[in-house]
Amino acid sequence: MLASTLLLFSGCAATDSSAELTPAVLTSVEESTREHMTAVAEQLGTDVSVRTQEWIPCLGSPEGSDRSEYVYGTRVELNGSESFDEIADRMHAHFEEEGWVWQDTNESLSLVRLTHEDYIVAASIFVDDGYASITGGAGCIGSIDDVPERDLLSE
Repeated sequence: MLASTLLLFSGCAATDSSAELTPAVLTSVEESTREHMTAVAEQLGTDVSVRTQEWIPCLGSPEGSDRSEYVYGTRVELNGSESFDEIADRMHAHFEEEGWVWQDTNESLSLVRLTHEDYIVAASIFVDDGYASITGGAGCIGSIDDVPERDLLSE
C-alpha cells in the first residue's frame, strides 16, 4: 500500500545548487514532514500510530545519486460514522482555510491528496474498516534549494 501511495505523489525537483544539506537541515525536513502528516491525521481521528519514517531514494534518480525523500506515514482510527464524501468535504474546508491546496479526491481509490508549501500528502480513507492511512513527504531533496522551508533556515 505504501509503495502504491508513494507512486501517486513522488517526484523530483530539479536543481543546480551545490549548497550543502547539513544534518540540521535534514532534521528540519523530518520535523516539518511529521508536523504536516500529523495535522492531517488529527483531523481524521484518534490513536495515530507511525507506520513508516525513512529516507528513500527518489524515483528516477540516477544510481548513486544523493537525492532522497523523507517519507512519513501514519495510521489513524477514524472518529464517528461519516461517509468518505463527508470526510473529504470536511477536510477540504478545514485545510483550505488553513492555507493548504486541495489537489484531488478519488472516491474509487478512497484517496484525497493535498499540499502545503512543498509538502505533498495522500490520505487513504477506509470508512468501512474504520481507519485512514496518511503518507507524505517534502519531495526529493538533493540540495538546500529543494528544502521547502529553506528561507527559514537561513534566518
